[in-house]
Amino acid sequence: MKLTYAEYWSQEDPQRNSKVELEKTDYKLGLKNTHISLFPYQSTTQVFIQNVPPPYEKYNGTEYLVYNGSGTLWTTDRHGNPKSPSVFFIPYSNSN
Repeated sequence: MKLTYAEYWSQEDPQRNSKVELEKTDYKLGLKNTHISLFPYQSTTQVFIQNVPPPYEKYNGTEYLVYNGSGTLWTTDRHGNPKSPSVFFIPYSNSN
């Protein structure tokens, strides 16, 4: 189910099977890194969600990673390594 950011957070129990399209006001970009591996080069960009309403405000500033400009935000472990894909994505036109 595709939801807006506001629709997602307005649910009583936000569902993991949703796809939530972020607008530019819903996130801030962090550092962009390029990792040289065997093939192909892999780049990641930090993304921090913002404007999370109560009672979920503890998620403000949560760090996610976007790989190679794919748009899908990945959760991170406590060391900043990718963990799993999240419900959030940035449409291609917003990721530039």
